[in-house]
Amino acid sequence: MLGGLQQFVEPGQTAGILVNSGFRLKGAYADPDVVIAIICLVFDAGASDILFLQAIDPQYWTRNELEPEYRDMIARTREIPENRPRVEFFEEVL
Repeated sequence: MLGGLQQFVEPGQTAGILVNSGFRLKGAYADPDVVIAIICLVFDAGASDILFLQAIDPQYWTRNELEPEYRDMIARTREIPENRPRVEFFEEVL
């Protein structure tokens, strides 16, 4: 990446990542190796926290051989249990 993630992640900041992980067929989801690489880059850029913007099935991480080596780093991340935006409706009276 040109200039590195330091352009986008400030020290101590929480970074959000949306991972396409909810599929069973290889090729239909982001490879866990790629996501682990992104986690490494974001923490190396100085983020203190990573928040996944969608719940990730724990089995997702075991789809690769790197999981045991990076298990502790993966455990430092958090996730939003449900990706449902809060919606408020306003009734306009004319």
